[in-house]
Amino acid sequence: MRASSGPGTRILVVLVASFVSTVACLTDETMIGKPCVENEDCEVPQRHDQELACKDGICTASVCGNGVREATEECDDANLDLNDACVDCELARCGDGVLWFGMEECDDANQVDEDACLANCMLNTCGDGLLDPAAEECDDGNEEDGDGCSSACQLVPPMRRGDAAVDRGSR
Repeated sequence: MRASSGPGTRILVVLVASFVSTVACLTDETMIGKPCVENEDCEVPQRHDQELACKDGICTASVCGNGVREATEECDDANLDLNDACVDCELARCGDGVLWFGMEECDDANQVDEDACLANCMLNTCGDGLLDPAAEECDDGNEEDGDGCSSACQLVPPMRRGDAAVDRGSR
């Protein structure tokens, strides 16, 4: 039997070569620089010390901090500042545990509102209606005295008609 060498054979050879290159990119320890298919992951299962991605048809390593957004990086601002919009090549966001100056008042990396830092990265303050057990005895959502919770968020007995403060205010 004789092998054919027509135009269809060339397409098949190219497809097989592309598949072999892609498999090599996904499994070879030395895959940096090897051809790959766009939007395919070039990570080697045995090596997790390096982020790789297929960029312009070639497996490339991602280097966080070089000022070039590569592979799996969300951003790369080429600095080590942990208080800006790009932290370790990930976009800063509320809840990541890193204070983003000018955008967050706090960031305690949790979604709990019953502590000093709210889930929206704003400070829990007296009068906001959210109890911070470490700093407040009560928080009724206002800063008025005489309703059982003082303007300093401390429990006080409610004032009744006949109390000196109420009587003075009604004259």
